[in-house]
Amino acid sequence: MGRTKYKLLKEENIAIDISTVYRTLEAMENIELVKKINIMDDDRMLFEYNNMNHSHYLVCVGCKKIITIQSCPLGFYEEELES
Repeated sequence: MGRTKYKLLKEENIAIDISTVYRTLEAMENIELVKKINIMDDDRMLFEYNNMNHSHYLVCVGCKKIITIQSCPLGFYEEELES
């Protein structure tokens, strides 16, 4: 797993508090610049750029890695249910 930007800043001895990072992310969410995704049964959150597209996510039950699915897999099932 790659290092986070926060860890990279710390390694460069750039002083930043983790609470500042989360306050900034929350402010960005409030103006809809980013989306916050809460993972069920987990205390983690994912923040990502809000491209105003409908999204789905896969979460690995082993390593907890989160992957964004670019297309909606439910469209096919909606069509099947209609017919």
